[in-house]
This record gives sequence, C-alpha cells and structure tokens, in this order.
Amino acid sequence: MTVWPKQEVTALEAGYVRLPGDDQQKLRLRAVILRIRIEAVVLSITTGVFTDNNWPSRVRHKLLLSVGAPGLSADRRVERLRVVRRASSTYESLCDLLHGNGPGLHPPLGDLNLWSDAVDELEAELS
Repeated sequence: MTVWPKQEVTALEAGYVRLPGDDQQKLRLRAVILRIRIEAVVLSITTGVFTDNNWPSRVRHKLLLSVGAPGLSADRRVERLRVVRRASSTYESLCDLLHGNGPGLHPPLGDLNLWSDAVDELEAELS
C-alpha cells in the first residue's frame, strides 16, 4: 500500500523536471504523476463514510462525497461538483492510458495539459 504525502509528490515533480528529455519523451511519466496527485488529494479527504482511507480506492466516490462537505453554500457545491467531475474524468482517462486501454502508448500533449489543469484545479479546490 502506497500513501502519497505532499512532500513525496513534490519530490516526484522535481525528479520529473530533472530527467533528461523533453516533455514529449516523458508523457507517460507525467501521466503517472498526475494520477498520483489525484490520489494524494483523495487521501486527504475525510469522508466519514469510507473506513479504508489509507488507499485511494473508490476515487470517484470519495471525490463526489466531498461535494457534500459541511459549510459549502449551494453555489460552492455546484462549483465543486464541476471540479470533481472534471477530475474524475481525468482520473479515468489516466487509468485507461496507464493500463493500456487506449489507442496509443502516449497521450497527446494537449490532453496531458488539459489533465494537468484539471488536477491543479482539484488541488486548489480541496486544499
């Protein structure tokens, strides 16, 4: 079981930057890091519903449960739902790519940039 504390995710990001090659050559590695970042966010969510909070299983369910967090206004819930849906879709795309369930071995750079934006947005929303 792997838990991804923030400092380990930061170290992975720094390691990615230092690796030789350009972004095009490191697309799959970037996809792995994005998936890990989503899982790290999920690990930080305390839902009170799932007792297996040591592993980011049920990523989509835990993200959706965050929409019902106490203290969120109706407008904030709508915005959070938008962010969570985008992140869930990104997570599914990353999993498909990394498990070989797609048309190619490497995602288009444009897709990777969109996924990165979705993960940034999720981290900002749930931090």
